[in-house]
Amino acid sequence: MEADIPNVRGTLNAFIQVLPEDLKAVEAALGDLLHAVIVAGETHEESAASLSRVRAWLTEQGSGRLAVIPDTLREIEEERLKQDAALTEHARSRGARPLLDSIQAPDALKPVLQLIAGGAFIARDLDAARELAVELVDGC
Repeated sequence: MEADIPNVRGTLNAFIQVLPEDLKAVEAALGDLLHAVIVAGETHEESAASLSRVRAWLTEQGSGRLAVIPDTLREIEEERLKQDAALTEHARSRGARPLLDSIQAPDALKPVLQLIAGGAFIARDLDAARELAVELVDGC
C-alpha cells in the first residue's frame, strides 16, 4: 500500500516470524491474510478513522482488493479460548501441533492471530491431517 495514512503500520507478514520448516504450512493456512494491512490506532476511534481512509484510498485506485486487520482487538472471548485449547489438546494427542507454535508475533497481534489461526494445525503427513480433520469441529 503506497498511501500515507496515519496508523497504517504495514502488512501482517512484516510483523511475524515463521519457523523456516513451517513456512509453506503458514502460507497455505493464512493465504492472502499475510498481506493484510495492520491498522493500529491508540483508540478504536483512531483505528476506525484510519480504516475509513484506507477504504477511500482503495476506492480512488479503482481496482484491487485489500484485507485490513485492526490492532484494537485486545481480548478474545473466554469461550473461544476454551474451544481452541480443547482443539489443541485433541490435535496434540493425534501428533499434530498448532500452527501458532510456528509463528512469532508482537503481543498486540497475538489475539488477531488466535482468531484467524487458532484452529489450524500442522500434521505429520496428509493422512494424519485427513484423520484429524474428520475429528475436529467444522470450520477448523
